[in-house]
Amino acid sequence: MSFGLINYFENPATILTGTYERYKKKHLHSVIEIKEKDGSYIVDYTLNLYMQKEFYVELTRFKEIEAIKDIEWMEDNQNGILDFLGKIGFNTKPYLTFRQELKRGFERNNEMLTKTDNKELENRIAEMKKRREEIEER
Repeated sequence: MSFGLINYFENPATILTGTYERYKKKHLHSVIEIKEKDGSYIVDYTLNLYMQKEFYVELTRFKEIEAIKDIEWMEDNQNGILDFLGKIGFNTKPYLTFRQELKRGFERNNEMLTKTDNKELENRIAEMKKRREEIEER
């Protein structure tokens, strides 16, 4: 769900994938981190939680593996990475967990990708970069 929700937030958002503990077992899980003026918050659709990041980490013992900023997700969409992964039936969880490794592979083989020339997406990326800079400066 985090993958589908990342576009709906006004403030800078990041998909965090990691493990959390529940019933003495570790589970692979993705959540969204929202940057607000007064700190970072976690949106966990599965557990139906919205709380400050520090409390969420304490409650669930969440250990981050991968972080994908909204801008990075939009750029992957623009560069054709998400389209290519969808065409080959690649599941979203491996993308959310291993994005850095996938990016390195695509940088060596970028002729496999079909880039999107979408002015609306370019404008959204520029707008998100501006908002992220404003919030992160504080």
